[in-house]
Amino acid sequence: MSSDLSTLLENLKTMQIMYRPAVVSRLGLRHLTRSLTTQQLANRVPGDRYYEIKDTVDEYLYYKSLTPRIRELVYNNRNPPKSINQFPLDLEGRPLVPRKVPTTPSVRRFAFFIDGLLVRAELDDVLAMIPKLDQHAPSLLETSVILSLLYKAAEFKCLSETLRLIYSTNAYKNRLKTESVISESIVLLRAMEIEQLGITDVDWFLRKTRTARHNASFKTTTLETAIIAQLSAMINLQRAQIAAGGQSEERVNTFADRLLERLAGFSGFQIVDYHKSNRISMYYGLENTYTLAKYLENCVSKAPELPQTPKYAELVEKNREFILAAEKLQQEIGKKTTLLESLGKIKFEAKKPQPSEPEPKQEQAADRQNPQVDTMEEDDDDLSDSQSEVVEKKKNRRPKENAFTQQKLKAYHPILTPKTVIPLLLVIAIIFIPIGGGMLYGSHSVQEFVIDYSNCKILANDEYFTEIPEQLYKFQFKNEITVKPQWKLATNDSYIWNGFDEERDICQVQFQIPNDIGPHVYFFYRLKNFWANHRRYAKSFSEDQLNGKVASISDIKDTVGQNCEPLSINADGTRYYPCGLIANSYFNDTFSTFTAVNDTNTDYMLYRENIAWSTNKNRFKKTKYSPSEVVPPPNWHKMYPDGYNETNMPDISQWYEFQNWMQTSALPLFSKMISRNDQDVLHAGTYQVDIGYHFPVTPYKGHKYLYLSTRSVIGGKNSFLGISWIVGGGICFVLSLAFLIVNLVHPRKVGDLSLLSWNKE
Repeated sequence: MSSDLSTLLENLKTMQIMYRPAVVSRLGLRHLTRSLTTQQLANRVPGDRYYEIKDTVDEYLYYKSLTPRIRELVYNNRNPPKSINQFPLDLEGRPLVPRKVPTTPSVRRFAFFIDGLLVRAELDDVLAMIPKLDQHAPSLLETSVILSLLYKAAEFKCLSETLRLIYSTNAYKNRLKTESVISESIVLLRAMEIEQLGITDVDWFLRKTRTARHNASFKTTTLETAIIAQLSAMINLQRAQIAAGGQSEERVNTFADRLLERLAGFSGFQIVDYHKSNRISMYYGLENTYTLAKYLENCVSKAPELPQTPKYAELVEKNREFILAAEKLQQEIGKKTTLLESLGKIKFEAKKPQPSEPEPKQEQAADRQNPQVDTMEEDDDDLSDSQSEVVEKKKNRRPKENAFTQQKLKAYHPILTPKTVIPLLLVIAIIFIPIGGGMLYGSHSVQEFVIDYSNCKILANDEYFTEIPEQLYKFQFKNEITVKPQWKLATNDSYIWNGFDEERDICQVQFQIPNDIGPHVYFFYRLKNFWANHRRYAKSFSEDQLNGKVASISDIKDTVGQNCEPLSINADGTRYYPCGLIANSYFNDTFSTFTAVNDTNTDYMLYRENIAWSTNKNRFKKTKYSPSEVVPPPNWHKMYPDGYNETNMPDISQWYEFQNWMQTSALPLFSKMISRNDQDVLHAGTYQVDIGYHFPVTPYKGHKYLYLSTRSVIGGKNSFLGISWIVGGGICFVLSLAFLIVNLVHPRKVGDLSLLSWNKE
């Protein structure tokens, strides 16, 4: 190794900012000055990483070399017949005994394995594997493996024979030949063969320069020396090969032009249209564009072996224009900002095409395909000192320069100190507690009663009225009731429902209103233990049917996510209307108006208008089905024993009770409004309600109730809302007192710099 090369290598090792340990190992610098003795090689025992992966590769190749029929015998025939005295042999004489299926070595492990080779004998073992791998395991011969093999071959001075072996593989011919990384690495490694430079990749140095920062430890002269030596080595090697082959000297110029084209291809050496804003760009960043341009100028101009070709002059000219533009911009901006900050703001004005000289169609098409066209190549004069200036694009995707889009809105970050936290908690408590008290008072001002009539058939007498058990009702009025509610089970034949004898039962309930209530009186039925939030139940309806559309069988049966299954059609294939589980389980108990009894003067009328949401008129519309196209749901056969006809076809746009039922509830206890009265006062007295007893609840241990209620400023009765506000305010009040006591007993100075860790040392 020459003294110049040794000095260069020592300088490279000191450039820690440009090296990573893996890269140093990859380049072979770690092994250039180290050798392995025979005794050290003999001390290597099987089982280390080298022999481990070698055995794995050999096993894998053996497996791949077998024919499919024999391969099945090797790996599936675990217990061969006892009559066979000797196991069959493969083509190479190895016994077909049960073996463990080999694991395929990964490309990454194989590349690391090659990087770790220390002697030429180990490399020869790997080279002997290449033909078999190319035949049986071409997936292992990827770019990283080939590059590792090339670098290791250059280190052991056997690059030429390794290249011949790689060129002969199908993997290289079919896939790797087009890899520019491999092609460039081969050219660079040729320079290493003549031992003129210990580093092998000019591109790598240029890429590393991008991340280098301006500091005192970075030696630019060393990098320039390395690049100049690399360029010289490549040109000298090319000239030697041309002279040996008796070829023309012009090939040297061609080779130099290709080399310079590759160097000039870096966007750092040009002014490009970066994101349509004409910004200077290099490797997706702007940190060291100017520095790298200076490197290239010095290296190319100081390499005497480079022929003075037109490409050489073009590269130097373009590079120089960029340097002049950057230096002029730095002078114009001033000394307040650094050069790197200036480069981030630079914009160059592209030359507008003259009307008399339109661009060719081919160039326009190319510009449309690649919007980031190099403005330097379009017109070199655009970047002259007299024409370069900062301009704004008319059309760009940059957000507007305002506080909102740039996320610069004013913000307040409070400092939590005892002087701010304690008053804040007190203010919250003072606000929350009165509001919660008002909500709780409004909830208690609601007057209501609830009567459970689920077991009326069992507990009520069918001859006279009896008192309802106390656990089945609850009254909340301003005055106490003096007469307990009563019920009776009637069997009036005139009340038989649609001719069904089993539906003639009527539960008659009498109750007392102790004081006048209303107006705004609301009458509900309430269900308990009715779980309407099951997914299959809640999704079992047809939105098209509710909208009045003529939904086909496929629409109501096969719609994804929401359909009428399992109640879409009957056994004859006729559609149900309305279909689905929700409509089929419609609550069909009937309720009369409030009839005055005993000394009460008049009946109290309840109306069924405005009991549903006003928005339901947009959802529930009269159907366009004809009666012959649909049938009632199974549970509606008692309401429509003879099916639908022209007179009894349900109009769900006016059926408000049905609209309320179709709004499924999230909890098993819910109420649905039946009727209301917003004008009249419900006077004190005794009233009776006749209930048509149709909806079953005992099979699933449910309950059904009569529910009468008024309202307050916050709606119906809801104590939880007021209690939650009071509890929240109370917690804030208690916390404020606790913080106040702690601050008085153990005060702590806020913002004391002496408590910082570095001030305690």
